[in-house]
Amino acid sequence: MARVGPNQDINNPIDWIDIAYRLQVKSRAMGNHYAVSASQDPNVAGSPIVNVSVPLAMTDGSTYSFPSSDISFVGGQYVYDTNTIGNANILTYVNLAERFRGYWTSINAIIDTLSPFEYLIEEPIDPIPETTGYLPSVGTINHGSLGGTSYSEKAYGFTPSSSNPIPEWTGEGPTDYNSSTYPQLSGAIDSLNVVMGVTDSNDWDTIYYYSKTTDILGSTRGAQATMGRIWPYGGLSEYIWIQIYNHESESVDVPISVSVSAYFDQAATLGGLSVAEIREINDYPTGNPTLYPSFQQDSDSIPAGGGSASASHVRTVSIPAEKSAFIYARGSANSNFTPSGMSINMSVAVNGYTITHSASI
Repeated sequence: MARVGPNQDINNPIDWIDIAYRLQVKSRAMGNHYAVSASQDPNVAGSPIVNVSVPLAMTDGSTYSFPSSDISFVGGQYVYDTNTIGNANILTYVNLAERFRGYWTSINAIIDTLSPFEYLIEEPIDPIPETTGYLPSVGTINHGSLGGTSYSEKAYGFTPSSSNPIPEWTGEGPTDYNSSTYPQLSGAIDSLNVVMGVTDSNDWDTIYYYSKTTDILGSTRGAQATMGRIWPYGGLSEYIWIQIYNHESESVDVPISVSVSAYFDQAATLGGLSVAEIREINDYPTGNPTLYPSFQQDSDSIPAGGGSASASHVRTVSIPAEKSAFIYARGSANSNFTPSGMSINMSVAVNGYTITHSASI
């Protein structure tokens, strides 16, 4: 089958075996990139763009389509079915380079279809069991969390972002394409290399912390429920905010509502408040939330002599794209006197997560 002279390179099967194998490798890799881009999921795998094969004209007059998937590369050498190839006619190789050019063109064209995308991973955060403590200036404190979600968002891109220029293939025909076309093909295969990488990433947590206080001792009595504060034992100035980050391309609305109803046989005040600071991701505010400009409050009062009242505080926070809202919401009912009768019920809800609290004497 082998032949000497100027056409020896094409008659030697190693030339086209090398190109067929490498084209199939690129076809599989590009198929994976195409599937990832189409699904916007970096974990998927795709099918080869083309299945490279060589039609062999066998010496018995039959035709056998030799798949490049039957070629492997082990220890620096190609491994393939030498018996099958050895029984093929050398005329098999006529126009084979043109066939390979078609494969190259099909694989190369896929590069123009690859688009950057963002991929978000969400993992649930378990609730923190409620614990109870006591501070003389506050009363009984219960605190924990309703759980939440841990987010990891990555932006992926492909390099290069556009297909390669199609080479001006030289040497066409069965007599003169051998010495130039195969080296051209071999070099052009390397240009089919596409790399997918992470171009940007964000990680953040949304945890719905809460605390509840009840004071039924001393000269002042009352209760409050808060979404957003925990670890109160370090001092009343230490706050944890609920971060809700908007990773969408348009603004997102987050509802907040506080409802309080109470009976006191002495003068009392009750109401709800919330704070929602719009900032960069993970840029947590510090200090007392009620001192921030986004502070809003609704309240009512019970006159001297006692009675019943209710108050509600409702708002919708619009979070711009790629910004975070840091939220703190609270309901409370308190008397600066010493009531002998008191009954309080309240609820605080942020983004669908709700806590309730009751107290009575």
